[in-house]
Order: sequence, then structure tokens, then C-alpha cells
Amino acid sequence: MFLIIIKPQLNLVIKRTLGTHTVVILAIATGMFTAVDKTLRISFYSLIPTLTNPFPLFS
Repeated sequence: MFLIIIKPQLNLVIKRTLGTHTVVILAIATGMFTAVDKTLRISFYSLIPTLTNPFPLFS
């Protein structure tokens, strides 16, 4: 019951906050995604030689 009363106001607050901070949030999210993507790619590419050649010393 209490949530039903507060929900419209909460939605309004969220919309206002998102309206003013969408650009910032998107920039941070994009930056974080790019960083994660780069990290995953680097770790993935460093894993490929290990997977294709698990014993580099004996090659």
C-alpha cells in the first residue's frame, strides 16, 4: 500500500535524475563497457596461445 503511494513520485524522481544525468551515466557505462571489453579481449587473446599450445617450452 505504501509503495503504491510512493511509486509515482519515485518514478518522477528517477525520470528527472535520468533526464539530467543520462549523458553522464551513458558516458560512464560506455567507458566501463569499453574497459571491460578491452580487458576481456586482452585476456582472451593471451589465453589463445595457451590453449593452442599448452606447453610452449616443448614446442
